[in-house]
Amino acid sequence: MKLRTSRAGLFAIAITAAAGLAALGASGAALAQKSGGTLVIGPEAEFNGFNVAISRTLNTNSLLPAREVMEALFSIDENGQPEPELALSFDMAPDLRSAIIKLRQGVKFHDGTPFNADVVVWHYNRILNLKNGTSITSIEHLDSIEKVDEYTVKANFKLPWAAAHSSMASPGITALIGSPTALEKDPEGFHRKPIGTGPFILKEWRSGDRVILEKNPNYWQAGLPYLDQVVYRIMPDGNTRYQSLRAGEVDIAWLSMPQQVVEAKKDAGLVVYAQGAGTSHAYNFNNEKPPFDDARVRAAMIHAFNAPVLAKSYYLDTATATKAVFPEDSPWFCPNLDWRGYDLEKAKSLVKEVGKPISFTITTISTPEWRRMSGIIQQMAKEAGMDAKIELVDQTENLRRGLTGDFQMNIWRVNPNGAEPSTTLSFSFGSSRGTKSASRNDPTKIDAILQASQAEPNLAKRIQMYCDVNQLISNDAVMLMGHHTPLYSVAKPYVKGVRKDSLNGIRTARIWLDK
Repeated sequence: MKLRTSRAGLFAIAITAAAGLAALGASGAALAQKSGGTLVIGPEAEFNGFNVAISRTLNTNSLLPAREVMEALFSIDENGQPEPELALSFDMAPDLRSAIIKLRQGVKFHDGTPFNADVVVWHYNRILNLKNGTSITSIEHLDSIEKVDEYTVKANFKLPWAAAHSSMASPGITALIGSPTALEKDPEGFHRKPIGTGPFILKEWRSGDRVILEKNPNYWQAGLPYLDQVVYRIMPDGNTRYQSLRAGEVDIAWLSMPQQVVEAKKDAGLVVYAQGAGTSHAYNFNNEKPPFDDARVRAAMIHAFNAPVLAKSYYLDTATATKAVFPEDSPWFCPNLDWRGYDLEKAKSLVKEVGKPISFTITTISTPEWRRMSGIIQQMAKEAGMDAKIELVDQTENLRRGLTGDFQMNIWRVNPNGAEPSTTLSFSFGSSRGTKSASRNDPTKIDAILQASQAEPNLAKRIQMYCDVNQLISNDAVMLMGHHTPLYSVAKPYVKGVRKDSLNGIRTARIWLDK
């Protein structure tokens, strides 16, 4: 197997625009940034709150404003490398069992609380001691954080942890640091109105309608942000988002319907951004519940799923059928796997081998695109001799079902987050501190490989281990991973400074409006 050890190409962004628009970075550099104005973003679902002690997780939409209000020690840059945010440096010990982290000075939370070593110790103690089932996969090997001085902490690991810097930079619930003053004083209030150190301050959350952010006038990065205000208008319906974007009611939005993406690429009044190593649109089997506790049934559904045809007919070549957990433009892609794919005759043979009726319910998000896709899966299951019913829920409920195991098969995403893949692989297919994987599969073999990988200082050898996990996922038919699909962001041409993001997000601190 030929292994890719370079990470320089991670999350390379494809920028498509009508009339031969040049690369955005170059065009943005040629123009002077303008300050002021309001950016309206169209997310696809309601937010589920910002205190993970209450919500257990932040859904994809909640992370949009959360990452503008709260910040982390490190983040993942455009090339997939950890970069400083609230921290300045990460110095790993030779034995890989600890690291010294230097912190940025002169930073304050929106409520005036100073950011320092005490805050970092408090934050990680809080996250590590959550008892509500929150997944802390990205820091599962972190044992403790201790104060060295006012602006230095020491991270202690449970075992040699080669990917510690990358994992601690993983964007999400374990990394975002909120004001300890606000969280201790009013955790319920923080859930509705988080307080961080970020470029924007959350002004208002109107449930079912919008979240409004305002510029942080005391932001530690001089000159940022450029915008005065960011408004997130909740638009579950993909057609509504698209038409609102074309009409100028929204400045930038996610598009998930392939026909809209194809049309937007031809529209001179729109600019399309596609994340390189995009999300995997997956269909999660509950490996603990009938009928998917039988590996033959899981394999039958995978072989019944005609991904190559769907890539062309449904996705209109905006997606690619999976060949591994991560797509081909990712440095974590594993070539030459014996990967399960479409084979209807094999699916029928497995159904016959089971020897009894197979029926199940697909829990899916109640949006036009997902209703349609679930109907397609239902028909594919029927062709293989299985009976599938469809249950419609909103995105927050679908996430709750997935995290609690209250489903047989549900719509899911496997999101690369820019960091080394041990975190993603462990969350979806392994276990973390006693919590079950999203698939409820037996994680024994996968956990053993992932744990061994963390003590391996050689990147090429770690990649081989990650590929071994890929093969196990396919062998055991753990999850139906259908397509690798960028989450397309589409903007009006006057929206400048849009950058690629490891979570397919829309980062706003450096966005400015040329109008």
